[in-house]
Amino acid sequence: MRTMDNNNNKRDVASAMFGMAVGIGLMALLSFMFKPLTTFPDSELVARAQETQEVKAFLDRFPDAKMSVDGQSSQVTYRASRQDYESSSGPGTSARQLVLTVTVEQSGRTEASLVCGGSLSTRASGNITSHIEYTRCLGDRQ
Repeated sequence: MRTMDNNNNKRDVASAMFGMAVGIGLMALLSFMFKPLTTFPDSELVARAQETQEVKAFLDRFPDAKMSVDGQSSQVTYRASRQDYESSSGPGTSARQLVLTVTVEQSGRTEASLVCGGSLSTRASGNITSHIEYTRCLGDRQ
């Protein structure tokens, strides 16, 4: 009787392990299949971002801004910088950049964030377009 119990136990353990392996495999397959793909190609992300009032205001004020695209996170980033920003330590002692990031959601809706970076970073909230138009992040209004 003991020999039969050991064989049954071994069979039960093997069946359980096989079932777990199949289950893990199915979960991995399903997660891969339903993993959100990049919603839009980079060119579409840029086009959608450039339609926003925030990007239009940013490029009007900072036409030399550098743009980058991160298709994995569906973000388009615009950076304006000034190396000779005059700080309390004197002229040319601090580098600053103003960064506008536009996230394009799968629904096509966009969300913008604005960060003034440098030795101290601040994030704008509320009306981003107004912050862009009146910011003194890079020194006096340009």
